Amino acid sequence: MKKIYLIAAVLTLFGCANSENDAKNLVTLLSYEKYTDLYMNNELQGINHTQAKLPYKGIKNTILEGRKKGCKTAILHPDYEFDTPMVLNPFNLFYVPEKYFSWDWWRPARRDLYNLTPICEN
Repeated sequence: MKKIYLIAAVLTLFGCANSENDAKNLVTLLSYEKYTDLYMNNELQGINHTQAKLPYKGIKNTILEGRKKGCKTAILHPDYEFDTPMVLNPFNLFYVPEKYFSWDWWRPARRDLYNLTPICEN
């Protein structure tokens, strides 16, 4: 019976660590130019200043854009890094099995601010 409690406690701890990691991929998208539309993968996230959650799956292909009519669009790719703790921890297989089997072992880097100010000639 003690073994069951121990296993449940360990799995709970790893579950809490994963939910904390999900909160860490919130980033701020901002533009110093008024009325700039902020996009992530062609989906409008907000205007001028907003928070967005970067995806884990396909982080390498994610595109952040700051668009304003009459201005040159600002385009950035989010920083990413290899997710070593996820790969080396066998307990994560229970929580994120799609990452193991899709070979998508990248996560957003620890950068929390992306300046998407478009270049306007006025």
